[in-house]
Amino acid sequence: MASFEQKLTAITTPGDNQKLSGLVLTAISSSPTSTVKEVYHQSFGTSSLDPDKSHPVTRNTLFWIASCTKLIASLSVLQLVERGLIGLDDPVEAVVPELKDPDILVGFTADGQPELTKAKNKITVRHLITHTSGFAYEFLHPKIARWWKWKGVNPLSVQGDIAASYSTPLIFEPGTSWCYSPGLDWAGVLVARLTGHKQLGAYIKQHIFGPLGITAKDAAFRRSDFELSSEAEWDQRWANLTIRLQPSGELDAFKPSYDGTLVPSPSSFRSLEPADDSGGGGLLMSPDAYVKVLASILSDDEKLLKKGTVANLFVPAIGEPQRKALITAMDPDAGGRMLTGGLPLPSDPTVPDSDKQDYHHGLVGLLNRPKSSTGAWTLSWSGLPNLFWWIDRENGLAGMYAGQLIPPGDPLSLDTEAAWRKEMVHRFGRTKERTGPSL
Repeated sequence: MASFEQKLTAITTPGDNQKLSGLVLTAISSSPTSTVKEVYHQSFGTSSLDPDKSHPVTRNTLFWIASCTKLIASLSVLQLVERGLIGLDDPVEAVVPELKDPDILVGFTADGQPELTKAKNKITVRHLITHTSGFAYEFLHPKIARWWKWKGVNPLSVQGDIAASYSTPLIFEPGTSWCYSPGLDWAGVLVARLTGHKQLGAYIKQHIFGPLGITAKDAAFRRSDFELSSEAEWDQRWANLTIRLQPSGELDAFKPSYDGTLVPSPSSFRSLEPADDSGGGGLLMSPDAYVKVLASILSDDEKLLKKGTVANLFVPAIGEPQRKALITAMDPDAGGRMLTGGLPLPSDPTVPDSDKQDYHHGLVGLLNRPKSSTGAWTLSWSGLPNLFWWIDRENGLAGMYAGQLIPPGDPLSLDTEAAWRKEMVHRFGRTKERTGPSL
């Protein structure tokens, strides 16, 4: 029987049988004394399907990590909470007046005009970092998409400008429900203003990357911020996006498909020189650098957060009504598996044992554990081009699966990530409990 690595090599090798773009997989383990070591690293495939841009991917390849940025922005917020600059449940409007007295989009009139009502609750720090503020991405929520259409603006035309992109109405009263949102973009604005920085990146460079030894050779918010030796080094290290077409041959950047052909992306999908540092999805970063962030949390080394704060990352941070909305969002027909990193959805009739996983939301990401367990929750999140990270304290493991493939929620990527996570627990975990499909 072919090994996991042999199977993955077969489907990432350039050629007619290639089914996934280049991947970098890294897992780390912590001992009872909190010492962290790398237990797994493999790179598969190349940085582009275009032969002129193709290089083998490595741990130092630079990926657009998209919403994996949210973890780093959230840690920045929590550092300010620790310092007493703001409280988790404090309103943010004094620092971010753009969020004062927001409108809620109730619906549309018969003639297509938006129906708005003023929010009664104030938006707090907790709301922004746990996706309970009422904000929503237009590509995930039809009412916000319709609002942009009514406004006569293509949201892609203002991409990279946080105020222009995310000064939208809310879809529910702050704190009363859950919807995946650009709240971390506004949270990044909060961090920058509270600390006297023009942009979020300056704070992160000093207070997140600095303590971990991450430099501008391996992480930045824009291409021009990298400190590389030459243009050739950028070309060598940059992971170009790959697109999986629909079986019909059409390109749909948000509709996953198992069977479509892989082609090079005609663009980077987002500007590499954005106006603002997006705490919700803007970092360009190597897997090796990102795993240093995971290692700090797994080992509880207090380089980023105090031990009590780290412990709070692994407990639910939202109420039951909000959790129910989160579970509702995990719809198999709406890309819900992207939220779980390929793990079974709570109620997917097509997946065996899907009702055995429990899900919640913490301060910095999704929490999951078997319903039969009273042990520690596993913390995880993902990034749009099929990147995933997870921290499993029960097994003393953490890992990052770095891909650069769209559409998000690619079924084969999700299956592969879940199978890899299962394999890591089997090989290196303390409990050896295996969850997810086999590759």
